[in-house]
Amino acid sequence: MIDMDAIRNHILERYYVASEARLSSGMEAEVYIYGPQAVLKLYPGTASLGNLLTLQTFYNALDRQRVPYALPHIYTIAQEAGFLITIEQRLAGTPLSTLLPGRTPAHLDTLMQRYLTAALAVSQIAMQPTWDRYKLFDPERMSERTDGDWQYTHLLQLRENNP
Repeated sequence: MIDMDAIRNHILERYYVASEARLSSGMEAEVYIYGPQAVLKLYPGTASLGNLLTLQTFYNALDRQRVPYALPHIYTIAQEAGFLITIEQRLAGTPLSTLLPGRTPAHLDTLMQRYLTAALAVSQIAMQPTWDRYKLFDPERMSERTDGDWQYTHLLQLRENNP
């Protein structure tokens, strides 16, 4: 039987990460501090290499100058003994689930305004016209665009008509 804890510990040692550096754990990955500006994520059989490579390409295609905050960036992706390993930019912030409990209605209104401002900024991110499909994770490429980018063309038309 494979000892996943031993493999995890070996990987963390190889990357010079102490197990105490663990920030959080979610449905897909365990997240560890990896220096002051990065995190190391361990995916114990919960993600595919293809999906992580697609996500990396997607993040790299985002026009980062359109938003007033940092967007995700995957520096490296590796595979070792049943784990996928990514080194990613560490994003500052606090989960809403920890911010909301016990807040006053006025403070909740302020938080909602900030959230909506961030959502509006996300809507301003333009994809490069070279993005070749509508669905991010589409290994069968069923959403592949073959007749140009209707969305990009539509956005350009909207911008021309609404300066």
